[in-house]
Amino acid sequence: MNTNLNELVVAIYARAAMDRRETGVSDLSVAASKIRNNIRHGRAVDPVEGIPAKYIPDFAALQAREKAMGEDAFAQAWTAMNARRQARYTDLCRLWEAGDYDDMVRLMTEYTPMPLVEDRNE
Repeated sequence: MNTNLNELVVAIYARAAMDRRETGVSDLSVAASKIRNNIRHGRAVDPVEGIPAKYIPDFAALQAREKAMGEDAFAQAWTAMNARRQARYTDLCRLWEAGDYDDMVRLMTEYTPMPLVEDRNE
């Protein structure tokens, strides 16, 4: 996996599914926090399993990216990714249930929301 933060959405959902199997409880925000902690450590403190290898994060590379771009810039990118994840929750859940990981990443990367109000003056 490269270091595109949008690709982490699959790992976040996988970690939440693992938590559900292990404890009976899952929370995507908790799973995201675990993935973020893995990046800070540069290794899988909380591993991610059950998804294709291309979606298993390279935590060392992500940690190096954070150091290269600076903690503040990385934090902003992380926050933006999480905001997109939360805004697309319903569609991401549907795609996760279907096992459509490529479209989860596509939705995170390419999705542009429609305006809430159409301009009727045209």
